[in-house]
This record gives sequence, structure tokens and C-alpha cells, in this order.
Amino acid sequence: MKTDSTRADQDWTDTLPEPVRRRDLREPGAAPPYPKVPFWQWGGACTVDILLHLAIALVVALRVDLPFAVTAITVYTVVSFGHRCLLQWWWGGTIGRVLFGLRCVVTATGAKATFGGLLKFWLLAGYILVLTVVIPVLAAIP
Repeated sequence: MKTDSTRADQDWTDTLPEPVRRRDLREPGAAPPYPKVPFWQWGGACTVDILLHLAIALVVALRVDLPFAVTAITVYTVVSFGHRCLLQWWWGGTIGRVLFGLRCVVTATGAKATFGGLLKFWLLAGYILVLTVVIPVLAAIP
């Protein structure tokens, strides 16, 4: 069995997706590293995505006759996975990123983000969210 020596030398973070402005991808000879995306553009796209996930989760949780918190968290997780992994893999960006003119690419190569990279990034973001938001909120409840 032949192994690919370039894969062994790569850091796992090289496969993570990175937001890039679409216009930077269209320029002739565009190759990594790309210019940094301005915070307002990246932050605006993330805000749109999070608000979209929250709105869907809240509407479903209010309409379904199940415990509100459990339903909202479950729906948010499913919608977030579908939007940030599946839709972004198929379409090249989330709704927020498309609205702000961004696209997700693999950091090292500039190619379209892979499903595996998007899934790793989603799991990492979920882990950080649980550590920084969910656990402190649950700990504050008497």
C-alpha cells in the first residue's frame, strides 16, 4: 500500500476552512495566502448565520409541544450542522457568508472546503461553545 508523504507532513489545521473574499479568488494568479478578511465582513456573516439558527430553533421550539429548552437546543444543533456543514460544502458558503461576499476554502490549497474539514471546524466550534457559554450558564442556574 502506497502512502502519500505530503499528508504526513501537513498539520491538521491546514485542512480547516477559512473565509476568503470571493473577489480575491477571482483575481488572476490568486493563490494562498489570501488577504485577511475584514472583521466587519467576517463578523457580520457569523452574526447573520447565528441569528438564522436561533430564529429557526425558537420558532420550532415554540410550536412543538415538547420541553422548550431541549427542543431549542436540539433544533439549533441540527440546523447548525445542516447549514454550516452540508449547505456550505455543497454551496461554498453559508447564507451569511454569501450575503457578505465570502467563500470557505481550504487554508493550504485554496480549494473548495471539504466536508471533513467543515465537520472538524463545526465540532471544534461546538466544543468551544459548550465550554464558554453552555457550562457557565448551567452553573449560574440555582
